[in-house]
Amino acid sequence: MEDPTSTIIKQVQNTALLSDEKKLQAEQQQQNSAAAPDTQQSVQTHELLSEWSFWYVYTLSHREKKKLGKKARFNEYQLHEVYSFGTIEDFWRMFNNVYQISEIIPNTDFLLFKKGIRPEWEDPYNKQGGKWVVTLPIEEDMEEECNEAWQNLVLHMISGQFENYELINGAIFSIREKHYRITLWCSDNNNIPKIKRIGHKFKEICQLPEKYLFGYQLHQKALQHQLDNEAFLKLND
Repeated sequence: MEDPTSTIIKQVQNTALLSDEKKLQAEQQQQNSAAAPDTQQSVQTHELLSEWSFWYVYTLSHREKKKLGKKARFNEYQLHEVYSFGTIEDFWRMFNNVYQISEIIPNTDFLLFKKGIRPEWEDPYNKQGGKWVVTLPIEEDMEEECNEAWQNLVLHMISGQFENYELINGAIFSIREKHYRITLWCSDNNNIPKIKRIGHKFKEICQLPEKYLFGYQLHQKALQHQLDNEAFLKLND
């Protein structure tokens, strides 16, 4: 039996895909009928468990850093908070206007986090946690699979379909010159069984071939600039 939240998402997606013209017509009809509220059914929205913010980052390539020299440090990594939403309808209006993976240039990050949490290691909600990571080489032509994995992850995340939803802070899709990377950020490393269950769900959602490894990295190591930030946990099954 299909999950009720999944059913709602599919139903609402069609509403969010209305053309601008149809949206304008609907708004005009609603205004015209304002004097007779009993005869007009209001448009229903579906609130999410949390509000979310979509962020965008373009990171300078090594060639660009070399060209800019000292100026590069001021432009190397700048977070841009683009859009916030708290309903499924508003999510689709955002998501349907975001570039597809095939349209993204290298050194770009798409970041989706609970509102109020900056997608940085230093954020108080992140620094005691870590992230599940899966990396796919670009030459293996997994563009379509990555796009589907990212969409599935985002839908499960915002609709609260993770068992330990309270530990989920956000997710990032990164494209570099040689690889794609999808990461799922968690807030706390203290409960290893819960972190593992989140990891297994993450892997299940992505539906990628078994050869791609899922590992969990600690933010504290990144904060300490430890370059050997190997996976603290690995999924072997």
